[in-house]
Amino acid sequence: MRLSFSDVVSGGLFACALVAVGLMIRRDCGSRGQTGNSSFTAVPVSDWETLSQIGNRIGAPTPSMTIVEFVDFECPACRLFERDVLGPFLAEHRDKVQLVVRHWPLNQHPAAMPMAIASECAADQGAFEQFYRYAFESANVPTVEYPGQVASLIGIPDTARFVGCVQSDSVSARIDRDILAVRSIGGTGTPTIVVDGLKVTGIPTRYQLDSLFAIHAVNP
Repeated sequence: MRLSFSDVVSGGLFACALVAVGLMIRRDCGSRGQTGNSSFTAVPVSDWETLSQIGNRIGAPTPSMTIVEFVDFECPACRLFERDVLGPFLAEHRDKVQLVVRHWPLNQHPAAMPMAIASECAADQGAFEQFYRYAFESANVPTVEYPGQVASLIGIPDTARFVGCVQSDSVSARIDRDILAVRSIGGTGTPTIVVDGLKVTGIPTRYQLDSLFAIHAVNP
């Protein structure tokens, strides 16, 4: 009998897989800025379809695995996760995995909200992925103090439109929507990660993402 992914989850096999990869991880921005260790577990979230349909997409258009990331562009843990885990994972599985990026700018990070707004303004011109890479691949946490320079740097087509968008509040409702969404699923810090309807309670390692992907590959 061929098992579906939902059968694996409901039948307990997925829980066994999570135990097998239950490494201890450090969460730098977890619990609203506190640091500490937490074990890797995952719990179902309600209304997964709605959660995953909203946001900016990177990767496969018809994925076998979908990751929703609630992100703060100034969060050190988000930065390390993208650099060391998520970025290399997506590069290897770009034809099968889709990342859906949503926002959770934390109050203690002054650049987080302006960066979230700028990313949405970039998305309006089809340049969200370029902005996402710019935000996390820069040597230091970037800012949008000079949005015209940012537009030129990442190749946004209409600089004047981007600058006007960044300086207005026209996209702020999208960010507010994402904050409500992550709070509704019990997010405790950034990044909050949901993999095909399962909210990860810690930041997954590369080994853990590979293990989740292997389950999908066997039971698409």
